[in-house]
Amino acid sequence: MPFLGQPQPIDHESWSVAQDLLRPMLSGQRPGPHALLALERDLPGLASVIPFIAWRLKKTGELTELSKAVASRMEDSLRQQSALHLIQESGIRELFELFEREGIRALLIKGHAIGRTHYPSPLCRPTSDVDVWVDPKRVDDAEGLLRDSGYEITQRQSGRLWHAASGWSRQAGGMTFHLDLHWDISNRWYFRHRLSFEDAFTRRRLIEVDGAEVSAPGDGDALIIACVHLAAMDPDVTIESRWLLDVYMLMKSMSPSTQSSMLETCIATHTIEACAVYSGLAISLGEHPNALQLAAALGAASIGSRIRKYDKTLGSRFF
Repeated sequence: MPFLGQPQPIDHESWSVAQDLLRPMLSGQRPGPHALLALERDLPGLASVIPFIAWRLKKTGELTELSKAVASRMEDSLRQQSALHLIQESGIRELFELFEREGIRALLIKGHAIGRTHYPSPLCRPTSDVDVWVDPKRVDDAEGLLRDSGYEITQRQSGRLWHAASGWSRQAGGMTFHLDLHWDISNRWYFRHRLSFEDAFTRRRLIEVDGAEVSAPGDGDALIIACVHLAAMDPDVTIESRWLLDVYMLMKSMSPSTQSSMLETCIATHTIEACAVYSGLAISLGEHPNALQLAAALGAASIGSRIRKYDKTLGSRFF
């Protein structure tokens, strides 16, 4: 389908290599020799999806077909993810147990949630920090608990009306646990107060993290958050392949009934254009029927006048 609106800048060379590698993997096939050769040439450009590719190649035994140097770097990537994963797993569990004791509702969002619900292993989805969306009415309580629990604020914002998240960190096991505490899904005013916490929490799903049950958004809300995350980035930030892989993984998992509900939410929250743009870009990763159907529906629901308004808004520094 044609792109609607103007997506963020993308490294087309690395994205092309990523597509050649990911498309066959996502359909249960092996990537061709030319794709594996391109992988060896463009490891830095593929950094954000290397853990997923390495995990797949290791499972199929194809990792041994790469040069020893490249195979070793990919193994190192998995080991690094495994070490970080252990720290983040226990940190997420402790954080949600802390909030639960105080009656603070929260959702695990973005990479950590999607990695546990839509990837073959959480190790396949690298992320350096943990994103948690808390009940906006309890932000003061949540931040107070973080301070009392040894967290230090790392990113001070000018005010909650202007910003939608604060950054925190805590030392754990010789590593740093990084947390972004959100009270809305985006800092950008165009996307503020679009998707409500109450609605997303009502549609939540439960996932297991380190033996504990943690709340995360349902597929439709997770896709909206993923697309808004991309649309709301600074104009000079280049899209990473992992973010588009997230979008595709979510799209292909959504049944027609879930798609219908998600489409209604997109229209009601005025996020339809962002979802149409980035689903249109992510669909190049495969031809799963669910993904194709959703991308077509989102594109059809985005009428020209709204797309033009969306483009003009994104061109504003403080959108």
